Amino acid sequence: MKRFNSTLLLALLLFHCQKPVRFSHLKEPDANYAVLYLIRPHLSPPVLRKYRVSLLRYEGHFRQGNPILLQSLIMMNGQFIDFSLPPGFYGLQLEEDPPRILRVASGKQFFYGVDIYDSRLLRKKARLISLSREEALQELLIHDRLTLHPDGSPVKNSAGRTGLH
Repeated sequence: MKRFNSTLLLALLLFHCQKPVRFSHLKEPDANYAVLYLIRPHLSPPVLRKYRVSLLRYEGHFRQGNPILLQSLIMMNGQFIDFSLPPGFYGLQLEEDPPRILRVASGKQFFYGVDIYDSRLLRKKARLISLSREEALQELLIHDRLTLHPDGSPVKNSAGRTGLH
């Protein structure tokens, strides 16, 4: 039993001691995909509240159908994630807010941030905002603080690209 406990403890330590993946460069889109970056900036003092952000895809035009949930993430202070997406209509939804509709075109980059605009103790209000490439790079590069969201591990699709299918 002691051996099992020590093995379990060692496995947990190794799992928790993994070095976080930091931002290194922007992924360039190609002719068939766009790249969407979602950024939760590092705030000082840190806002400890976690925010759920969902990525939705619409079959056809967004007014004609129900969205399909592609991924739901819990974003913590100082995280980012990127998605390679085929063209179409998508929605980004913060918590229970109405989704922000995105028309994704091939060969484009899109940048969105979780903006915490009211950080009083019990009123942590946030919204999704569109960022320019320069604003996104500024957030991604500042003090080498932002880390890749744990769900941001590369996924290969049939075309050999990383990101969502």
